[in-house]
Amino acid sequence: MTDIDFIKEYTQDGNEIAQDKLNYLTNRNRLKGYIGPRQCGKTYLLYQDLICNAFNNPGDYLVIAPNFPSLRLIQQYMEECLDKFLLDLDSAMTSPSYTIRKIPNGSTVTFISGSRITEYFLCGKSYKAVYIDEPRFVDRMLDMVDLLGPIIAQEHGYISIFGTVNKEFAEDLKSIGFKLIYNPEVI
Repeated sequence: MTDIDFIKEYTQDGNEIAQDKLNYLTNRNRLKGYIGPRQCGKTYLLYQDLICNAFNNPGDYLVIAPNFPSLRLIQQYMEECLDKFLLDLDSAMTSPSYTIRKIPNGSTVTFISGSRITEYFLCGKSYKAVYIDEPRFVDRMLDMVDLLGPIIAQEHGYISIFGTVNKEFAEDLKSIGFKLIYNPEVI
């Protein structure tokens, strides 16, 4: 479970967390998501949940986004947070398809574009959590959940999505088991 006090202290700069985001952070479903309009802080919420869990629950984490600028933004948020602890986000591996970054407690975070993720890439992997930014722009997103299920099952992990989605896509996500939390501007 996400440590809300950690998020308040190290990523909110003393600001309160909005109730809808708090509802997401305290959600215990293994398939969960936060849905909101543009510029409502979805990617920042992804980062908050990711850094809190990677910092407090060492293990391997996976971040999937539709493009490399989105992945770079999440890494930048992580670097800024770790700077507060005078810690570095080390580069463990870089390839043309993905990047693995390591935080000092041993956690690794793999960043990969949705167009680059394949069954071959996932084969033999195990993650505590998979975070997907803007899932409707990720190739074969709904099929991917079937591929991701086994890699989180080994760790009793979860899959989280963050995005601006239309009603049909939200219904598709719900039909495969996602518990979606909506930003008030969407309802």
